[in-house]
Amino acid sequence: LFLALVEEEELYEKRIGRWRRHPYGLDYADFAAAQANDAQTYWFLVNDLLSHASQVAQIDMRKAVTSRLHLETRLSAYRNGTCHGLIGWFRAEFPGGIALDTGPAQPWTHWDHAFFPVPKPFAIDVGEEIAVQLDAEPEGPVVHFSWQVKLAGPDRPAQAGDTRRARFCGR
Repeated sequence: LFLALVEEEELYEKRIGRWRRHPYGLDYADFAAAQANDAQTYWFLVNDLLSHASQVAQIDMRKAVTSRLHLETRLSAYRNGTCHGLIGWFRAEFPGGIALDTGPAQPWTHWDHAFFPVPKPFAIDVGEEIAVQLDAEPEGPVVHFSWQVKLAGPDRPAQAGDTRRARFCGR
């Protein structure tokens, strides 16, 4: 499994930002918050990346017995930009030297990338380091994801998302 920082303003605006502008004069803040806490799928390109990929896990699927994961890494920006979140993808290796790599530098497959948005996009400069945490927690047939990004420095608060907060509960 791999993670990287990503800049994709058009996607962020389409899925989250537009709901914060009060379309039709209505307050969609709760919907925007739900979307910002939802792990989404999208196919990203290499040019969208703000950092090199970090391999955060290696899983032997022949022996894996749970979907529970706790992953931590540090990502360093290799270009200036605006961070809209994290992306995740996998590389599967099969017997006989066959591999399926779903990374942004590879040809498109139906295995889109996982997009974990940040609540508020932030500027990042070359060399800035980000502490990243990603958790997967099974709950019945559903796997919940939570993620956090933290820039170095006391004046830069952590930003987090959690798919448990991505649903509306009617009363």
